[in-house]
Amino acid sequence: AGLVVGAEVGAFAHVLEELTLAQAREAGVGLVLDSHAPDEALAPVDVNASLDFALRMTQAQLHGTARLEKRYEAQLPAVRSSEGRLHQVLLNLIVNALQAMQSSTSRDHLLRVSTAREGALVRVEVSDTGHGIPPDVLPRIFDPFFTTKAAGAGTGLGLSISHALVLKMGGELRVRSTPGEGTTFSVLLPVHASATDAPSALAS
Repeated sequence: AGLVVGAEVGAFAHVLEELTLAQAREAGVGLVLDSHAPDEALAPVDVNASLDFALRMTQAQLHGTARLEKRYEAQLPAVRSSEGRLHQVLLNLIVNALQAMQSSTSRDHLLRVSTAREGALVRVEVSDTGHGIPPDVLPRIFDPFFTTKAAGAGTGLGLSISHALVLKMGGELRVRSTPGEGTTFSVLLPVHASATDAPSALAS
């Protein structure tokens, strides 16, 4: 169960944009109106399980859009994070990836999700084979209200809020992209000190 902040269910649309509100309510995902919402206590979170949650939530959008490739590190320690907010960040990244592939002319698309430990950090990557992001646009990708989508197709808040939430969890959100080939978003989060010797089970 995620953190609930604010009373308006519609606020969740700003974060996930294309994810249906019915799905969000059914899954019990919390609502974050903006990146200035009150802080949630950080605790050990299983990243592999969080990714699988996000993939289940987007299964309908994935079907008919792309093949799925998962590469999870089995002996992955928990990260210091907020489960509800991490769910929202991963959902946003996956929804954006699927939208990029839906608008691309190619019909053979691949969604890649992966996890790996890198020293004191855990890296989560979400990659698509969509249209990519032009180099002149890339520096603005996390700006509030900035979007490359058609008018009415999105608020431009999703990536900005996701970026702010990752920073609040002590992590980084990075992006690399090649026009015509695709985009990869990387979330780097610190390993939880109490979970260093308690790896998560390999998600199926």
